[in-house]
Amino acid sequence: MSLIFNNFINDSNISILVNFPFDLIKAVDSSNIGYIFSNKELDDLTVEQFLEKTNVSKEKIIKAMQLVLLPSRLFSVSISCLTKSERLRLQLAELLLKNVDILICKDFFEGMIHSEKEYFKRFFRNLIQKQNKKIIVLENDMNFICETVRKFYLFTNDGKYRLVDDFYD
Repeated sequence: MSLIFNNFINDSNISILVNFPFDLIKAVDSSNIGYIFSNKELDDLTVEQFLEKTNVSKEKIIKAMQLVLLPSRLFSVSISCLTKSERLRLQLAELLLKNVDILICKDFFEGMIHSEKEYFKRFFRNLIQKQNKKIIVLENDMNFICETVRKFYLFTNDGKYRLVDDFYD
């Protein structure tokens, strides 16, 4: 399985893995990988304090918040007061500021309304196409995956996988 992960990292034509086994993800150790999980424990800080840990300017922090649809009024709010969707987007803002190459997202779209999903579909497509980011998605929303990219590896519960070149064909 680590071979498929290494092939994925080195293959410029494949940008998304779907349902990659979580145990193997935890085994990968790299500073180029960022994790976004709905149940990830976040420090009990304000949004500002959390994002300041990335050691970038306040201007860049605000821009990252805007990119992930977090309003500036949340800047001084405690993370514990954010919705689940806002906490996931906060994690994405952190990873953008850290400029990781690989994003691992688990249940990222859970709780988002349709317009937010549409925005992030375009957002992730931009990360893949223009910034050469790789994304591992642990997500049940296959419509999102198929509308975002044309080729991806799909993993099944029995540990097998296949390259999907055009899901709807």
